[in-house]
Amino acid sequence: MFACRYVALLSLLLITPAWAFEGIAPQDRTILVREINSGQQWQWNSARAPSRYTPCSTFKIPNALIGLETGTISLARNERGYSFINDPSQPWWPQSWAGRQDLRGALRNSTVWYFQALARGIGLGNYARWLQRFNYGNQNTSGGVDHFWLGDSLRISAVEQMRFLDQLQHGKLGVRPEYVDAVTDALVIERGDNWRWWGKTGLCLGHDGRHLGWIVGAVEKPEGTWLYALNASDEDFDQLRVSRVELARQALREAGAL
Repeated sequence: MFACRYVALLSLLLITPAWAFEGIAPQDRTILVREINSGQQWQWNSARAPSRYTPCSTFKIPNALIGLETGTISLARNERGYSFINDPSQPWWPQSWAGRQDLRGALRNSTVWYFQALARGIGLGNYARWLQRFNYGNQNTSGGVDHFWLGDSLRISAVEQMRFLDQLQHGKLGVRPEYVDAVTDALVIERGDNWRWWGKTGLCLGHDGRHLGWIVGAVEKPEGTWLYALNASDEDFDQLRVSRVELARQALREAGAL
């Protein structure tokens, strides 16, 4: 019901950007932006916004919160070592994934093995309860405890990502505020004296065989808070990896957030 109302509200305001999504076909991307105090909303290709896709590494936001709430990790004790047996290294892994990782570093580096190890500690029973509480996408964890968010069963739309962010911002997820603060602070992209822009990227193989890119988050300023969610599909991995943050930046500028 919320999703239907949200799409209807978004359809009231369609912004035609003065900038282009170079290299990504218009039908293959969507961006939603909303300033939560005024309710003003911006959208680019709203037709794609309700479609569900794997969340890729944007799931690290709820994953970290669930890990903290279940006591699998704590703010004081969250460092983990790498297991060659459980998570064999891949040639494409970046150097930032090497060695021991704490939660803040794993969020900033988007360290897949850290969150897969965390997921095995959390367990599917806990995920079922918390994903239902978060009303997170289709809540389907059948893809396996350490892989369901990486191209298998779990799917979420840009509209649903915005709902999740709204609940996060308003303290309605049922998680402790200090956990939200710790997770979002680890994901800051830019900050000033009295404002910050945070966001979590994601990039993995989509269900259609193309690469899928995400970035979701918020810009928080004294005069307002802008939530945003972007996803895009493309054959070119490198183009998608590089363009996500810049596309979000351009959209947030158009909305007056940056």
